[in-house]
Amino acid sequence: MYRLGRRSKKKTKRKLWVVILFVLLALGAVVAYTVITFLNEPDEQITTTQAITREYAPPKGEETRNFNQDTFTVTLPSDWVFKGNNEAPYNIYSYQATKKNADNRWLEVYVDRVPTGVAFNKILPVIIESNKIVVTGSVSENCVEFTGPKGNPAAAGVDKLAAKWQGVDFLCDMGNYTRNVVGVGTTATSHNLILASPSSKHTFYFKYIDHNSNPDYQILENALESFTVH
Repeated sequence: MYRLGRRSKKKTKRKLWVVILFVLLALGAVVAYTVITFLNEPDEQITTTQAITREYAPPKGEETRNFNQDTFTVTLPSDWVFKGNNEAPYNIYSYQATKKNADNRWLEVYVDRVPTGVAFNKILPVIIESNKIVVTGSVSENCVEFTGPKGNPAAAGVDKLAAKWQGVDFLCDMGNYTRNVVGVGTTATSHNLILASPSSKHTFYFKYIDHNSNPDYQILENALESFTVH
């Protein structure tokens, strides 16, 4: 029975289905458009930009020369020269740089007859491994910075004071603290480095002096690690 003011349930259901159908058609159209657009797109070609390569010549290392002495061979920069061998009171082999503005560098190698009680301004720690000298640390700062009255070495009132750097004992030159004399030492034998030749053992003792405004301790390190006994 139809009543005034009340909609027919059949008309309401019919409108609902119309709305649903419209929504489905709209969704279908969107999906169809998407598929067609995707299928019509040209195949994407992935290209990789070729890497740009440049060849550089490796840096040229500093030229060196070997000094072959009676019991050892040492390598130093090519401008260095052998200054001679003094046998008394110590057995010393001396070398000096000759390059302009850098000829204030010297290396002294003592063999068997070595000094005692020498004071240094700095120390380089090493070890002996497989009969070779191996640098294990860096050259210390001036020893007056960690020995005696800091900032006023003369106040110590002595020329030398016992010092230690990375376990290596040595004497700090308190009286000549403006110099730059570098010693070499181990924790076990201090400045006396024991190396063996095929026939015997030898004691070596090194002193490096660098009074250049730009000290180059790499020269000393390279010399030590090149050092060979024969």
